[in-house]
Amino acid sequence: MHKYLPAPFALLLFLSCQNIGSKPRQQNVMSAADYTKPDSLSSATNAFASENSIAPELLEGKTMLTGTYRLWEDADDPTLLIDTTWLEIFAKGEDVDIKPLSFLIENGFDDCAGVNTKSIKTENKTILFIQPGRLKAGIKSAVSISKELLWPGVNTTFKCHGVEYTLAGKGTINGSETYTDDADQTYAFHSVSNYSLQLTGPQGNIFTLVDEESFNDTFIELLFVGDLDGDNLPDFIISAPRHYEEERTLLILSTDISNGRVKAYEAARQFDC
Repeated sequence: MHKYLPAPFALLLFLSCQNIGSKPRQQNVMSAADYTKPDSLSSATNAFASENSIAPELLEGKTMLTGTYRLWEDADDPTLLIDTTWLEIFAKGEDVDIKPLSFLIENGFDDCAGVNTKSIKTENKTILFIQPGRLKAGIKSAVSISKELLWPGVNTTFKCHGVEYTLAGKGTINGSETYTDDADQTYAFHSVSNYSLQLTGPQGNIFTLVDEESFNDTFIELLFVGDLDGDNLPDFIISAPRHYEEERTLLILSTDISNGRVKAYEAARQFDC
């Protein structure tokens, strides 16, 4: 890697490789849109007919990240939560595969924090662990979508089961820097505030998927967009760390939207020193 690559941005791109973690935190920082429940669950057009947006119910403990967790107290032990009844969502090319969870636990010690640790390890490129009952095992195809980071002013369109949607970044760019990759291509990394990631449905209604006041040398990244739960509507897995010493992933399933309420599943690890 060239010396021009800013360390924080490199950390963002390879955050899942970090192996020092701590207890997940919950902060209600993401908002998503309300929607009118469709007359037919197979109608993607009606499903995204929303007039009002409300903040989702942000849930911990339903998903978890692979990696190392600091054992500040007994409740921080990740093995108290997960077991082999859970499912693993892992990358398989552009798509994801969902299988029953198989994992190893390694005990360790964090010299920086001065506490014992437990590491959850798998053989796959794990994105998330998820409790059983929400998804079925099998390969889930990703929609064709630009992998460009959705900075403020950047938007992209995609189709899910033949219906078109738009994702757009909104917010303020306060400053920029550039870095150069191994192919000698130069890219920009921005300091962003008051950011939101907005999904526009087929009837023109807008849903806010991510809402952040600021980022500390990080930014959001789409990890997967596609139909995870089999209802012909798009679901999202989004990397949304608020700090360069945090790994945080949000899972948004369309089947968890009901009666005007949105449930978003949050998994997070901190590895500050």
